[in-house]
Amino acid sequence: MSVFKWFIGVLLLVFSVALAHSEERGEQLQIRNDAEARLFNVRIERDGYKQWKLRGRVTHADRDVKVPQGKVVTVVYGKKGKQLHSLTSSYKPKFVHRKKNRASYFTVYLPKDVPSRHSTIKVYYLSD
Repeated sequence: MSVFKWFIGVLLLVFSVALAHSEERGEQLQIRNDAEARLFNVRIERDGYKQWKLRGRVTHADRDVKVPQGKVVTVVYGKKGKQLHSLTSSYKPKFVHRKKNRASYFTVYLPKDVPSRHSTIKVYYLSD
């Protein structure tokens, strides 16, 4: 029985170390939804060596309200709250379909120094 407890202890230790390293990037991702459009499934992915991209989907906040033409704005703040970068991206297709489970998508390529440790990334929809 003691070998089994030892194995579970080692497994928990490895899991806690892996969990601590997964939060090492340290950036916070904040999504602000609008009354017309909703951003969801926003995530940061690695695209090649040291290149990061932010991807997500745009859909209706209310299916009865048409989403006007607009852009997705990404603002990166540093550790002290100072704005480092401001990036805009369009979404495809431009017409956000009203059907359920249909959405447009966007991709923002972040500069190489972002996301850095302790940065905050705010993403929101801005209508034209």
